[in-house]
Amino acid sequence: MPNIDAEVLKAVGSAYYVNNYTKDAIDYYEKSLNYEEEVDTHLYVGIAYYKAGRESNSVDYFKEAVEHLKKAVEKYPGKANYYLALCYTKLGNATSAITAFEKFSKSTYMEEANILITSIESFIARKAKRMEDIKEAFESFSDPILADVFQFLHKYLEGSDIEERLAKKYDASPEQGLAYEIEHYYKKVFGEEKGESPLIKHVKVILYILKGEEAEKEFPRLGKYGLTKRFISTLPVLTRAIVSEFVKEFGGSEAVKDLPYLIIRLFQPIKELSKAYKAVLKGKRISRAKLVSRLKDLSRKLRDKELTKRIKYIESGKGYRTYILQTIVLAIQRGLGALQRRAEMFFDERELRNVMKLLISDLKLSQQEKTELLLGLE
Repeated sequence: MPNIDAEVLKAVGSAYYVNNYTKDAIDYYEKSLNYEEEVDTHLYVGIAYYKAGRESNSVDYFKEAVEHLKKAVEKYPGKANYYLALCYTKLGNATSAITAFEKFSKSTYMEEANILITSIESFIARKAKRMEDIKEAFESFSDPILADVFQFLHKYLEGSDIEERLAKKYDASPEQGLAYEIEHYYKKVFGEEKGESPLIKHVKVILYILKGEEAEKEFPRLGKYGLTKRFISTLPVLTRAIVSEFVKEFGGSEAVKDLPYLIIRLFQPIKELSKAYKAVLKGKRISRAKLVSRLKDLSRKLRDKELTKRIKYIESGKGYRTYILQTIVLAIQRGLGALQRRAEMFFDERELRNVMKLLISDLKLSQQEKTELLLGLE
């Protein structure tokens, strides 16, 4: 009875080999042999060593290949001797190379090789047809970025029920069906006049592809939480994995690209005040009425009595440069404090710090002032 561990390791080695990860394949074949000395595995690892030797032009790989192939010649006289002849040639051992080649020519491997060539030609033909379907899909996209979305989704959905369903829906190949569906929902989502970022809109397209019209049930939560881990965690497992990877690949893994509207609405007046602070600090002329308007805009959201009192004082024309600067700083500090409390609804502790760091970095202040603001929130 075959050793299960050996069989699994051999299968993993073969998967690496067919995907051109030759050295990884060798590692797993060798691990398999540690569990069970199996002739097939000696043949596979021998061929893999030969391939690695050819790629790196290393004599050591050819020597390793020979040791393994020798153990397979009895069961596989054709294939093993064929690769032995190649290895001996690379090692400069002409006598052994000729002997191995003679044994190879007397075997039935030539007939096996012809069958293999036919199979390869069939595989190449199918591959060529798929590539043609993908090429046609790319040409049908109205926006070039959809080709990237297609490649991303096709990687996950190839051979799935979703691609099969789309092939039937559009009476086309699976690749073309997926492309038509992406284009359809792209026009639907991007045709709507909503103040959403392109990243959120592309995520909506992906949700439509994965869930059909049922995706619309997810949109209220997306609008409430924004494109955050809190929203992603509410999705079904497969959908969550795909959306999470898409955001990581197209939106950046650390920086928060899309924040809930509740936070953006509060941050905008803070950012405008940072511009005013910079202007006043540099001695530039700024309308007192305009400054008061910006301060009031934030104060209304904060309902801060001390800030309201100071704004009235400035509005009366009594506040001078230092007082104005102090008031702006106070407004920014209070605004960021309120923003942080609201952000706690959407992010965990580590994410929250990244969000606040990102927002503060966008203020028109010196690095020292930004650092002090960040420390003041801890």
